[in-house]
Amino acid sequence: MNISVSLWSYVHFIENEHMPVKEVIKHMHKQGVRYVELLDAFIHTEEERKEIKELLKELGMKVASYSISNNFVKTEEERLKQVEMVKNACQIAKFFDTNTIRVFCGDVCEGYDFDTAFDLIVKSFKECVKVAKKENIYYCLENHGKLAGKSQQVKAILDAVNSENLKATTDTGNFLLIGEKPLECVKELKDKIGLVHFKDFSFATKEDFHYIGLNDIYVKGSILGEGDVPLQEIVDFLKGQNYQGCISIETEGMKSLQAIEKCIANTFGFLNKE
Repeated sequence: MNISVSLWSYVHFIENEHMPVKEVIKHMHKQGVRYVELLDAFIHTEEERKEIKELLKELGMKVASYSISNNFVKTEEERLKQVEMVKNACQIAKFFDTNTIRVFCGDVCEGYDFDTAFDLIVKSFKECVKVAKKENIYYCLENHGKLAGKSQQVKAILDAVNSENLKATTDTGNFLLIGEKPLECVKELKDKIGLVHFKDFSFATKEDFHYIGLNDIYVKGSILGEGDVPLQEIVDFLKGQNYQGCISIETEGMKSLQAIEKCIANTFGFLNKE
């Protein structure tokens, strides 16, 4: 397993302190990280992509995933635009020499829940995986939100699409938001995992939280290893399964570089523990 860090871990610094993506990547490199998860939300132009690729080559780093934020639960016209965006992401992923693209299903909106959106989601992915298969790309669906937050929902979508080019991104923290046990969810999806988001959350109160999940579950981001996700057990299980993909650190709520550095150091510790 290789350790990656998602650009999302630095969202506070990118959005609030205007830290350039290239400086974020340099900071990761100084911590011994050799893989990065790139996000479309933070890379907007072809020139930016070229500059980032040149920097990665200079530093000897690789891209674990090109991660996009798509939403298939739209009007038909907007859904088709989203499908084209997801298809086109294959070329950007190839530009960055990665065969992995993190994807979503979409968001709950008026008139739609998981059951009523299911066919729309499956139909969209079936269109996208045709391109992915041709380009040798793997979309990895994250357990995220109320349309695919549960392990069984992710599994149902993957089974219905029935393509080796659609796998799972298991986000270890997000499972807490919907009242599931992260380790059990990872076990449930073990044969379908293409990317792991390594995240820790702590259960929180109404007065001190980052996110509200199902049934008023309150959580806040934690330094990896200091929250309520059994990260060491998850790593040990993945080792036992001979998982060969990336462990991509995706922290929430980190507002100091020292906190991110501790998350990275702790993750190396989890992976190196005998």
